[in-house]
Amino acid sequence: MDPRVTRAIEIVERDLHQPIKLQRLARGVGLSVSRFHQLFHVNTGFSPGYYFRILRLNRARQLLERSQISIKEISYIAGYFDRSHFEREFKKIFGVTPHACRTAALPSLLREPKRDH
Repeated sequence: MDPRVTRAIEIVERDLHQPIKLQRLARGVGLSVSRFHQLFHVNTGFSPGYYFRILRLNRARQLLERSQISIKEISYIAGYFDRSHFEREFKKIFGVTPHACRTAALPSLLREPKRDH
């Protein structure tokens, strides 16, 4: 893989919660936006926008499956500031809502026991 593409991916992975500006990212790896887009697609098979969206959503899925961080906070960590937009994107890619993903993934030992009151 071209080292400039690798570097761009590393930058995005480090700051997933930050908005991605392709112009700034391309400039940061020494390319024009159009050349960056072309090089990225050739090296990954995806557009930068789609690839970075999948990175963010995969990180969100990992957090849903492995933590008890609130869905609202996970959406922010993944770079989505609108929870409903996050939920729509998540369902579009994974076929389930974030809540359903968490419910299916967390072992019963991690769930808080129901208490009779």
